[in-house]
Amino acid sequence: MAKAPGVILEKSGGQVRLRGMKHALPVCLDIEGKGQVRVSIAPNKWTKVPDEIYEFLQTTFDTTRYTEIPDVEANQRNPHAPGEQPIMKQEEVDPQFFLEFRN
Repeated sequence: MAKAPGVILEKSGGQVRLRGMKHALPVCLDIEGKGQVRVSIAPNKWTKVPDEIYEFLQTTFDTTRYTEIPDVEANQRNPHAPGEQPIMKQEEVDPQFFLEFRN
């Protein structure tokens, strides 16, 4: 009896869905050995992307982003001297769009 050929499963990248934009998001990533990999992520559709782009997007957009801004109230209560840094606070960045991820 002949043996059936083995099945080889390869991970072909994850899927990404763009929310909050009405037009596609172009992504271009320079990958050593592969050159430039380009993908256009359409809004409100699950788009299959290569592993490298999936990992890049997930590390960049899957966490809450913060920025430092001067704390106006704290600086009014305790003014800083000229040449010193003002008291800063971290505030969450309100994204204009967001990405959803699935493998």
